[in-house]
Amino acid sequence: MAQPGKLGVDFKGFVAAIGWFNYKLLEPLLPRGIHLANIACIEHLNAYLGDFYLQRDLLKNSDPKMKRLFYWHFAEEIEHQRVAFDVFEHLYGSYFLRVIGAFLVITLFFAINTGGTLYFLWQDKCLFRSSTWRECWNFMIKESALINSLRNTLDYLRPAFNPAQKNNYRLAKRFLSDPDNKKSFKICPTP
Repeated sequence: MAQPGKLGVDFKGFVAAIGWFNYKLLEPLLPRGIHLANIACIEHLNAYLGDFYLQRDLLKNSDPKMKRLFYWHFAEEIEHQRVAFDVFEHLYGSYFLRVIGAFLVITLFFAINTGGTLYFLWQDKCLFRSSTWRECWNFMIKESALINSLRNTLDYLRPAFNPAQKNNYRLAKRFLSDPDNKKSFKICPTP
């Protein structure tokens, strides 16, 4: 396994800047209700991405070990997508707080991911290649990532939204119950 700093790109400064912004600047300013609303929205985005990738098998041409690891993570996100939302609803139940959390998370999520992608493409000397932008176009438009992200955001902002309405547990179950995938991950019994 590669050690941090030996992957061919410098990510330490980027990670440090994101950590400082989130944990030193933003977190102390926000009340606990917003923290939990943020977590609920982050978990929703993670489950959405898991759903999006698993439905389309977008990593089908990736390294098999990396594909299995990412797909396991996507399935795991789908499995627990309701937990933070349910806790938030139980403790606060405020649509107003949920919208504020969603605004913060979605804005930062796309800004950080876009900025990080551009930064790493620049380091990898791929930023100004036409093939890079063609792949971006194919993903965002042909694979419908952009329109699906917008739909997902609007869905989350509905007052009556609940992750239980997603009905996507079958995707997680299909991956997690596959015998080849079961062999790849050691099951750790709970004490």
